Amino acid sequence: GRGAFGCVAVDPPTFLSENEALNLIEQEFAKAGVKLRDCYELTGFSQTRTDWKSMLTAAKSKAKSNVIPITFDDDSPRPQKRVPGKWVFDLATEDGSLLVEYLSSTDHEKLKDEQPGFSCTAWGCDFPRCATRFSEDLATRTNGAPVTVALFFDPLASVYKWTKDGKTPRPGSRFEKMSEKEIAAIDWQRRREMLRQDALDKLREQVRFFLEWAKKEGKI
Repeated sequence: GRGAFGCVAVDPPTFLSENEALNLIEQEFAKAGVKLRDCYELTGFSQTRTDWKSMLTAAKSKAKSNVIPITFDDDSPRPQKRVPGKWVFDLATEDGSLLVEYLSSTDHEKLKDEQPGFSCTAWGCDFPRCATRFSEDLATRTNGAPVTVALFFDPLASVYKWTKDGKTPRPGSRFEKMSEKEIAAIDWQRRREMLRQDALDKLREQVRFFLEWAKKEGKI
């Protein structure tokens, strides 16, 4: 669920297309006897956002400048505000009691709380963080009938697991038992397909984990 492109990213992840991800999710729900329909808009919750206007006012006052110091999505502390939230979920049960969202790279950009106008030659995704923050926002909803929300995200499959000591083939992947020489000999198209299959496997694990929980809790 974490990865980056650009700059010194030498092991970029493979993204799943939104269509293939949603097809997999629908198929797994169908196997569990749950029929889903497209699109369901949820309102009544609020989202935490950085108060960039307040930051600009403070910057002007302190430095007599219109420039806000560059900040990134995980920087803190920053002045916060809450704004009305609205989201169209990818899938839902017919009665809207269970909503399903697949967080794609496009969704990640929508939910990211980054400085307006900021651009960079490298960009990254942190889906676990994104999903956690989004779920915390959704939990502020107090009006309307209770709903259960399933948030799934792109696993961002990559070849290696990186640590401060170096890299190793990612455990549980199709590259796990390969040597560096064997990995280097794989052409780009085959590597891309192997990563795609790894990503689908990981997404399927997410969905099945949720379905198992939902059955135990009587949600489906």
